[in-house]
Amino acid sequence: MGHLTTGSHSLAAGVSLHNRPHVRTVSWRYEEPLVPIAVMMPFLIWRLLAEERFLARNLPGYDEYQKRVRHRLVPFVW
Repeated sequence: MGHLTTGSHSLAAGVSLHNRPHVRTVSWRYEEPLVPIAVMMPFLIWRLLAEERFLARNLPGYDEYQKRVRHRLVPFVW
């Protein structure tokens, strides 16, 4: 019996440590992860459009593919 009846087994220890007020968890505001995405997005869009132009000029048949398949990146959006 021993350690299971006294409540000192690992599950109870983990739960009790988790609920202590001095244990600090990482807390982000919801906007913080969006900042790098917002900064990178114009560059990614520019690169995507430049790549589409390059492929249309240099890859035979790609302009026909572009006309046939309007939404190549995100279905029904772009």
